[in-house]
Amino acid sequence: MRIAIRRERRRRSGTDHPGFKNPHDWPPFFDRLERLTHSLALTHKTDSPHFILVSSDQFLRQGFRFAPYPLSNGWVTSTLDNALDLLPKAPGVQLLVDIYYTDAPAIETLDRLRRISFEYPQNYIHLIAPTQDKKALRFMKAVTALRIISRHSPFRTLRKKLLMPKPIQFNRKSHFSRDEWLILMALTQGRSLKSIASDHDKDYHRIIYRLGRMVERLKLQHRSELIHLLQNLSASSN
Repeated sequence: MRIAIRRERRRRSGTDHPGFKNPHDWPPFFDRLERLTHSLALTHKTDSPHFILVSSDQFLRQGFRFAPYPLSNGWVTSTLDNALDLLPKAPGVQLLVDIYYTDAPAIETLDRLRRISFEYPQNYIHLIAPTQDKKALRFMKAVTALRIISRHSPFRTLRKKLLMPKPIQFNRKSHFSRDEWLILMALTQGRSLKSIASDHDKDYHRIIYRLGRMVERLKLQHRSELIHLLQNLSASSN
């Protein structure tokens, strides 16, 4: 008799396991909680910014603000100075710099980014730049550990690069050394090779040799091409 009563109770509760009700009778709260948990697991959204965008291009800035996550999850500024103030507030944040749309010539921005890459090696640096000028692109890649993003890239490409950034390390074989960079910066200031050699206490022919190595690395035909490239990068930004 007792066995029959217990079976009847289980039948009415909708299960053969005592202590558990029919899943379809769970309160709606648990369904909502499960859906919310699943949604959060899919998006992995965070309050921390994914990036700091440096650009004076209003069209690009608005595009980021209204783009899907994570492109909308970032800080936007028009100056590199503001970006430097923000970097300590978000350790590891990615830095996106619209190289021809800042408050300084491209070569000055590249010089500062080179220093930033040494001071904040944990931060990924991306340059947003047009890809038509192959010589300029090769020069930018040789400055320091950074990645180039085409200015004509669709937002889905930008999203992928921000969500899955690939680390890149400073390499003396592919990046300018300290002495090479000092020579390049002196050339942008209009200094002659003889004065550069004197300032660095180097033999003039040694400076010529270093310059030739840089020309070869950048796949240029003559050092005059490098001088012309530096002049273009020293022009005022848009």
